[in-house]
Amino acid sequence: MEKFNVIIAGGGLAGPLLANGLLEAGVQVDVYEKLKANAKRDGYSIRVAQPCLTAFRKFLSEDQCATIVSKLGSFEGGKETTPIWYDHNMKPLIDMQRVTAQYDGSAPMDRVVLRDILMERPLSEGIVHFDKSFSRYEIISKDSRESVRVFFEDGTSADCDVLIAADGSHSKVNQQIGLDNIVQVPVINFITKVKLSRAKYDLLPAAARRRPIICFSHKMTYFCVAYTPKSKSGTDASSGKSTNTKIDIDETAATFTFSLLMLKSECPEDIKEWTLEKKWSFLSEAISTWDNTFLQVIDVLKDVELYIFEPRASKRPAMDWRSSAKSASVPTAGHPRVWLLGDAMHVMLPNRGMGGNQAMLDTTFIAPLLKRLNKSAEARGHVSTAEVAAACQEYEREMIPRAFEWVELSGGTKAVPFDTNTYIGQLTCLMFRLSLDVRDRWNAVCRAIGMQ
Repeated sequence: MEKFNVIIAGGGLAGPLLANGLLEAGVQVDVYEKLKANAKRDGYSIRVAQPCLTAFRKFLSEDQCATIVSKLGSFEGGKETTPIWYDHNMKPLIDMQRVTAQYDGSAPMDRVVLRDILMERPLSEGIVHFDKSFSRYEIISKDSRESVRVFFEDGTSADCDVLIAADGSHSKVNQQIGLDNIVQVPVINFITKVKLSRAKYDLLPAAARRRPIICFSHKMTYFCVAYTPKSKSGTDASSGKSTNTKIDIDETAATFTFSLLMLKSECPEDIKEWTLEKKWSFLSEAISTWDNTFLQVIDVLKDVELYIFEPRASKRPAMDWRSSAKSASVPTAGHPRVWLLGDAMHVMLPNRGMGGNQAMLDTTFIAPLLKRLNKSAEARGHVSTAEVAAACQEYEREMIPRAFEWVELSGGTKAVPFDTNTYIGQLTCLMFRLSLDVRDRWNAVCRAIGMQ
């Protein structure tokens, strides 16, 4: 009797995390990653917030969780802090920690560092297959039992009971299954990540050393964050807390990420071919009327290469999108044995730091469902497509409203999700702050009278 098995297409962050959860549950799983094992990996930062921490505690060992916590970035003052929204004059507008408890205790972390930790067990179990770029899938039937055959660009294939698409914002699975809800947003993202030496760190403006900075203004989105894990000399070994307000960073791991999103129509068509100096000058000129804090960051980074790309975002699908996608002539369309995870379903603009967190949270709902299907297969020798469809529906009924709320909070597919340099933007900020004040005071009253 063949065992129930799962294929995860994509070895970023959520894919390996789900693999950890399935291994722990005794589910047979394989991860197929398009890059070579020795490929140079890069990545920017992820804000490790409550959804991430919840998933880590479910699927990782205590030692791995402790390692992740030890690798979280810190800021001057010894606190892990959430981004603050500023206007272009550096006036604080909204502290994101007030918006939702999901930000509580959050801190930045380098994606490459996190991925290495998440890959430890899958690699040790020998279930990771590198240099396997997804090509397509087919639904095959044998003895009236369906399964998924996954094909790779090198001509090889593998079969599974359930395919989990974790192949990111350019997901081929998303297109083949007929959802196709990911679109190009008409903006250009200028982004860079640099190794952060003590000398370069000291050149950063004080605001960037204290908290992540985000600003929506002049039809642009400005973001920067320092990833500064503490070195041993700056940490009290017994408490793990910073021993001084000016942190002693680990220069071997510290990085600084900068991002500026601009309307595509405002950028020269050939800007990717410009010299590095000319690119940075263009960005400086774009924010020349802003507070000097924003310009000071660019001055520190202007000798660093820029990565320029057009980001993508997703549109909320109907809850019954699979029924609409189904086609008698295209059996792969809408098929319930193919599930979408993270950016392959709900990619969002990087404005709120919740894209990766929602992907991690997806895994906490997928893993128990696959564990249930595995037990059914063990008891009966196979799992029917009807059972898989019921589990898939259960997952999407939870995931779609949860994740797409954050997609829409991040601006959805709008080129300019928010602009504090307009009267409407300023009024929206004012009303939002007032609503938070009313909510906090109401909660305080409820706690005082024992209602909470």
